[in-house]
Amino acid sequence: MTVLPKSKAAPRPVWLDTDIIFNRVGRDVDDGVALMMLLQSPAVRIVGISLNIDVDNGAAMTQRFLDYYGRYPIPVYKGADDPREPISDDNEAVQALAEALLHGSLTVLALGVATNIAALLEHYPQAAANIESVIFCAGRTQGTVFTARGSDVGLPDANFDNNPQAMLKVIASKVPVVLAGFQAADGIYLYHSDINRIRARGRPGDSWVYRRLLYWWLVWKLRLRVDGFIPFDVCTIGAFLWPEYFEWYPSVPVAVSVRENDAKDFKDLESKPYLEVSENFDSPYRVAFAHRVRPEYKTVLLNTLLGTDS
Repeated sequence: MTVLPKSKAAPRPVWLDTDIIFNRVGRDVDDGVALMMLLQSPAVRIVGISLNIDVDNGAAMTQRFLDYYGRYPIPVYKGADDPREPISDDNEAVQALAEALLHGSLTVLALGVATNIAALLEHYPQAAANIESVIFCAGRTQGTVFTARGSDVGLPDANFDNNPQAMLKVIASKVPVVLAGFQAADGIYLYHSDINRIRARGRPGDSWVYRRLLYWWLVWKLRLRVDGFIPFDVCTIGAFLWPEYFEWYPSVPVAVSVRENDAKDFKDLESKPYLEVSENFDSPYRVAFAHRVRPEYKTVLLNTLLGTDS
């Protein structure tokens, strides 16, 4: 994967596909933190944002971030509301993404289920050919169990688990796929002292962001007994903006394995599919896979969130 210099080059155009929640206690905040990063970064220009899952709430939360941290107008579109649809009907988000791609190539940063991207492939294959790559927050190396440090609670690979069929449609397409999720993000935790720095920064939205992150920090402390939380989606963003901070399998076979469910606290099933990579797989499909992040990336993350990274 090419490492781009942090120069004064023109911002790189991206499309963000997200299942942002942010305001619901007990529901993850990662998409909001990732959006905040993108809005602060001069290295990207967000061409559009498409939503999936609880899209009315997602639209309200996205607009609030744009009001607080946006530097230029960004259109927001509602996509598939039901994560279980393997291929959703055509909708405004899919149409808008197709239109944007017909005007030029884009990288798609996919922080939620793959429903909207799979629908694009189904309804607008010509436009989908202009996707430079889709970077998903998903996947693991063969046999890896997702647990936070010091916790024995198995965590899900939610973006895959909530719609395996849609993800597999994208992987089986000709679109280049990058996976950068839990396994890389496991090296980065946000602690109370970190989120307090956001509140202390004093921008109009910082107290609101701090309160939401504080609730999520408390959820991890009470439910997982972990002092800190992993903001998974920030590594998906980092794999695009700062790939030099990650260790990569640049082209590795990817397949689905079915075995006992190791995250029963989150979904009460005896077994489930796993999206995995391994050189041992006899698979026709390959992806780029970020499997580790360097500790220094946390400084980059915090400087970006604080708006101090020029």
